Amino acid sequence: MKPAIVGRWLVAVIFAAASSAHDASMVMADSSYVVRLHGSEAEALRQVNTKSPFDDAPGVSTLPGEPMPMTASNGKRYVCYVPTVSSEEHDPTTDVKQTRVEIGREIAEKLRPKCLTHAHVKSHTLFEVCHSKSIHRADLVDETQHADPASRAKVADYTSDADLKPLAEYTRIKPSPKSPEAQFTPETLLYTQYFGPNIAVQFACSDTPALAFLGIHAPTPSSPLTAFLLGSRSFCLDKYAESALDLSVDHFLKPLTTSNTCIKRTEGWWTYEVCFGNKISQFHREQTGEITAEFSLGQWSAAANDALQANHKAILSEFMDGTHDKEQPAYEEIYDSGTPCDAVDRTRMTRLLLFCPTLKTQPPYIISIQETSTCNYMIKVAAPAVCAHPHFAKEDRRRAELSQTIHCVPDVDDVDEDATDDAPPTAPVSNAKSPTAAKDEL
Repeated sequence: MKPAIVGRWLVAVIFAAASSAHDASMVMADSSYVVRLHGSEAEALRQVNTKSPFDDAPGVSTLPGEPMPMTASNGKRYVCYVPTVSSEEHDPTTDVKQTRVEIGREIAEKLRPKCLTHAHVKSHTLFEVCHSKSIHRADLVDETQHADPASRAKVADYTSDADLKPLAEYTRIKPSPKSPEAQFTPETLLYTQYFGPNIAVQFACSDTPALAFLGIHAPTPSSPLTAFLLGSRSFCLDKYAESALDLSVDHFLKPLTTSNTCIKRTEGWWTYEVCFGNKISQFHREQTGEITAEFSLGQWSAAANDALQANHKAILSEFMDGTHDKEQPAYEEIYDSGTPCDAVDRTRMTRLLLFCPTLKTQPPYIISIQETSTCNYMIKVAAPAVCAHPHFAKEDRRRAELSQTIHCVPDVDDVDEDATDDAPPTAPVSNAKSPTAAKDEL
């Protein structure tokens, strides 16, 4: 890794604006820079150490970056701490295929919330499941489903994990009528954590972004096992998953495919229609509404798309449109067996490339249509549904990492000199206060 320092001229330009407005920003290429003026180093450290409640990184005791002296237009001197930008590129040769247990373990470590509760009315018990850690129970008070704090007790600590199929017939839990159910298919990763010999917590794919309670199995005379089923979208891995990032993009597209969503774009004489997970067509509609010409550009191909996933070629990077100067994350689907094409003696087929648009709240739309060769098409679509997938979300994270904050604090030597110059001859320097303090207060 070779760190690069932001140029002094760039810091000076942004600093000049910040010295009159307390902060300023500038965007250059992929990176953006913000200069913040602070009243003291302690104030700057408080801001640097302000983290998300889910951020486990330790705080810092010194400001990060390369110190660079700067002088404001009013003569006030600052020290600006300029962050380094890593030029390290990802080396795919360092990627190691993980086992399913390792994948499950990595996902579980990142899941939030860490603890879930469920009121099991039948046994008058409130269970608190803290995955990877421990399980507690407490008695429910009457029918209120509130627990008696005095009865809270630890049931067991986490002991081991495994890759297993469902251990029991779960009684499903639906917090609301619209809550989704976990998907139990052969491709679903079902990661299991044991809390002693007779208690297990299993994790499955569900449509909930955060971890949620999906089911419970209470012990019976024939089955002494107590089992809890938890679900999260983070467990919706594709069947060829080799890491925790290999989530099924198809699962993110379910809102489009299950609702039979279709989008259209007209270019000249032709109108093109993409029906997600179904078909792509090209037709001409007269002003009367009558369709006088129509071709199928392909049907969604289960075999071709499975082959793409098996070879890890469905997730790729492509140029989105003419406004982007670098390739963007994309997901490819194949639609084949369209209308026969006499010119090449085969059927029409289409590569559909799905991108995450900048504006993620808009409905999906067709970006462009191109006939790359005779009766072979490439259609690019902006689909906000894919934006939460790690392959697409990492681009947002990359931009965030390139957003650099330059923290500027008063130069200690400058503060000492001001204090010395302004102090009465008989007064101790440490008790002096600069008459310009009000002007420079940030």
